[in-house]
Amino acid sequence: MYKILIVEDVEPVADLQVLKLIRAGVAVETRRVETPQDFTRQLELYAPDAILCSVSVPRFSGVTALAMAQSLCPDTPLIFVFKTAEEEATVETFTRGAGDHVFKTSPSNLPWTFARAVKQAEERKIADGQGLAMARMTRMYADQVRELDQLSHQHLVFRKLSRYLKAALTPAEVYAAAECFGPQLFQSTNGKLYLVHPPGKHLEGVASWGDRSPSEQAFTVQDCWALRQTQAHWVGDPRTELLCGHVTSDSKSVPPYLCVPIFAQGETLGLLHLRRVKEESTSPENADSIEPYLNLATAVAEETGLALANLSNRSVIRSPVCTTAAFWKNSSCGSWRARTARSTLSP
Repeated sequence: MYKILIVEDVEPVADLQVLKLIRAGVAVETRRVETPQDFTRQLELYAPDAILCSVSVPRFSGVTALAMAQSLCPDTPLIFVFKTAEEEATVETFTRGAGDHVFKTSPSNLPWTFARAVKQAEERKIADGQGLAMARMTRMYADQVRELDQLSHQHLVFRKLSRYLKAALTPAEVYAAAECFGPQLFQSTNGKLYLVHPPGKHLEGVASWGDRSPSEQAFTVQDCWALRQTQAHWVGDPRTELLCGHVTSDSKSVPPYLCVPIFAQGETLGLLHLRRVKEESTSPENADSIEPYLNLATAVAEETGLALANLSNRSVIRSPVCTTAAFWKNSSCGSWRARTARSTLSP
């Protein structure tokens, strides 16, 4: 059933138009208006499928009806119904170039014109829906391509970071690698690497990227929820979630941040702290985007922890007390070897 809004001041004329549509097999529901005020109100409340507008309405000209319809409901077909040749000429004058949604007809041809207008409106609606669906698919495809490209870039950068960490010979080279590749892995993010110092278990910053403003003072393991819980701590909305003690307490000035503890061989070595740039509107604050962000940060923390642990192990192995060469050069070891040789050769 089609909902029709009729602009006509003579009720029998409107009834005749409805009768012609019904006799043509069109199921309709109608409302009649005579003034611009009623026209506007019915467009908002009734949402008609089509508008029938008589040309000769004393208080409501066709020009006004056309302008209001194109402004308030541009997709709704508007059909002007003329009764005389003079009215037809008038309609032709102000509808010239009005668009595909405007039609004119005589009362006798009303059913045919109405069917054509409704059919074209439905076809446009379907075409618009298909166009919107295609546009959505195009945007989704473009987003997926960008995401895959970003993941590929992150994978390449992470592999380079891993190689440099494995080849690092000093802690300073580990810090330099973090400062070099951190901004490439975590774009629009300020990052900082902290190390734990055993006396008092306090942490001090050793590497950073992004914001070079003065950093926080040294803090303890107990000041960070990630270190206390031995797992990553993500704060997406500082106004509703618990902040770490080493983060300012003014939640209005704190952007979303992530703390990832750095472990190696069962020991807490430090902390990776990532803080989103406040002006960045596309931060990973929803459940769909935080997971890859968290996985990447965890992988970087693990690689950094392994690199620092390897450096510590190398320093122990290279100690003069433990090296094999130093052991055999020791005089007491040489005397022990000589005594052993003599005891073996004696009868």
